[in-house]
Amino acid sequence: MRRILALVLSVAMVLMLPVFAFAEGFYQGSQWVETGNTESSSEVTDSNGTTTKTTTLTDGTKETVVTTADGEQAVDVELSEAAAAADEAYLTPEVTATEDVATAPKVTVEVPEGETAMVEVNVANNSTKVTVMKQNADGTWSVVKKAAATDQGVLIEASGEATYAVVENDIEFTDVTSAWEKEAADFVSSRELMLGTGTDTFNPTKEASAEMMMTVLARLDGVDTEKTVGSNWAAAGESWAASEGYAVSGTFTRTDMVKLLYKYAGKPEVKNADLSKFADAEGLDAEAAAAFAWCVENGIIGGTAADKLSPNGTANRGQLAAVIMRYVNTIVQ
Repeated sequence: MRRILALVLSVAMVLMLPVFAFAEGFYQGSQWVETGNTESSSEVTDSNGTTTKTTTLTDGTKETVVTTADGEQAVDVELSEAAAAADEAYLTPEVTATEDVATAPKVTVEVPEGETAMVEVNVANNSTKVTVMKQNADGTWSVVKKAAATDQGVLIEASGEATYAVVENDIEFTDVTSAWEKEAADFVSSRELMLGTGTDTFNPTKEASAEMMMTVLARLDGVDTEKTVGSNWAAAGESWAASEGYAVSGTFTRTDMVKLLYKYAGKPEVKNADLSKFADAEGLDAEAAAAFAWCVENGIIGGTAADKLSPNGTANRGQLAAVIMRYVNTIVQ
């Protein structure tokens, strides 16, 4: 039997015929027991060295992965109704991110009409520098701002049919030294939520301002903040904040920061509102207390000490970047 199977595979490879595999599993008596999520798959390589692998999953999802001889990758996914409605995100076939959007792997996802689905792009060289860009109707590309970082890649919400390029940010900030600052700076800059203060500088110790925060939220909301008025780089963010009720003036405090984040998240339910371990939480008003409790509960912000929230304290750019990274990873799920 083994010799026959080997002969069939050898002939298929020589003739470049598709090789089919079926659901992973084994027979237990007369009962077939599935051990994987693959219903069937086929793989063929043409004379140019381009390999096309087509897979149908047990839930009806269809995946096509095309890899050229030069290593360029294209993935096409037709999500089934079951996959779109599943509690867990759909994990794409693995790709390798590149710095150039032109040669970056493209992942096209088609979600059933009227549905939205959480899609996790599986990235071989994953880091917080990796994100996705969505192709616009005119063929240009825009960075997806609400893209969470996961252990396996990038998590986004998808609907309709869209094509994404999986890219790796090529900026290296020379003034970011600690590991947590680098992770956060890479995350926010790759998603264009916060930009560098120079070609290769992030200035993590500079005090964060209300203008910075309003601009970040405007970008999350899809505002093109590059359209400035005169020399005021924050004009678009401030205009959006004023019209949407997120305007803040004066010294930008930690209380301002959590209030804005909590409001933009839709003021979700706080499961654990107990801030009693923080001695300086007693004077917080109801809105600030709820905002701090939600942020602490979700690991977005912590105390400045074991028993201090420092609600009237300020934050620097490095700290703001870390807060924004945790915030995006919380709201995109």
